[in-house]
Amino acid sequence: MADSPQLGEQWNVSVLSGGEETSYSAASSSSKRKAATTKELKLTEILDRRPLYSHRDKDIETLPASCLEFYVHYIGVDRRMDEWVKYERLH
Repeated sequence: MADSPQLGEQWNVSVLSGGEETSYSAASSSSKRKAATTKELKLTEILDRRPLYSHRDKDIETLPASCLEFYVHYIGVDRRMDEWVKYERLH
């Protein structure tokens, strides 16, 4: 897995940002959400990785990066914003 992100490496993650508030209604509630309008890249550090749920029984070392999720820390941002992201969001 040469192109697979490794623990401790820094990668950019695409995040959606900006936008106008739009109405959102679910079956039992309604609220307002911001509609994402642009993608930005944020620098992150890879803290952990795990297989996607559909591959949970397989050895993580043999899975391609597309079958993994990565726990990332956004550099310069509070750790409460850390999150699991799919490989497709890493650049």
